[in-house]
Amino acid sequence: MYKIKIAYLSKTSEGKPFWSEQWVDWDGLDEIDPIVEEYFEKEKNALRGIDINLKYALVAETRDITEGKFQCGSCECFFDDDSEQCCPFCGSGNYVEGCIDDGEKHVE
Repeated sequence: MYKIKIAYLSKTSEGKPFWSEQWVDWDGLDEIDPIVEEYFEKEKNALRGIDINLKYALVAETRDITEGKFQCGSCECFFDDDSEQCCPFCGSGNYVEGCIDDGEKHVE
């Protein structure tokens, strides 16, 4: 399983650029276009009252979430960099070094 970071460049009805990004699950096999469209629709629904039109979307980063030095206790994804003291995917500070099922020490 992978996490991909999708970056969107949209324009508001006033012509102003609007950037957003989000991490989404990807199995490595399915086409990415339907995933991009689905999450852009979710973004539009979350921004009620702002009329935005998608101009570009790109996959900015891909990470294998089945391997890593740390594991998040909230989303259960693995990652290697804890420089921001939180999970890069969900933002939780509840993660451990190793695997959460191994009872390793919690990093706080």
